[in-house]
Amino acid sequence: MVSQRHHVRDFCVLSPVFIYEKSSLFKALETMRTFRVESIPVINQDFSILGTICKKEIIKKINSSIKELKSIKVSELINQNKSALVLYPRIPINEAYSIMKCLDVKGLPVADFPWEKKFIGYIWMDDISCLIENFSLKISV
Repeated sequence: MVSQRHHVRDFCVLSPVFIYEKSSLFKALETMRTFRVESIPVINQDFSILGTICKKEIIKKINSSIKELKSIKVSELINQNKSALVLYPRIPINEAYSIMKCLDVKGLPVADFPWEKKFIGYIWMDDISCLIENFSLKISV
């Protein structure tokens, strides 16, 4: 059961799903297909999160050949000026749920500290939605 004491760190999955900024869009799509996800975090060599890339963004940008997909880098698609949307381990899980629900995302990367944004895992909406919704129902009854 989920309580007010639960935080993102309690549900964070140490996820191997990420892509380096210098990887190609083709590699990003391959990774998404392999792990059956719609979006993945983009990181640099020191594991700092730069942003997230999703299939829809790639499809909008590219109506081209596999050759072009292999030549375009992920970094060309993410906005370097925008701060990456991430969660932190001490955020209460109900707040993380609200954020993901409002943004209509299936998951978000988890970073250690705001000033470093080192990728430490991922939190999936599917992993927390039933727990949060059941807990909310029990409180309101």
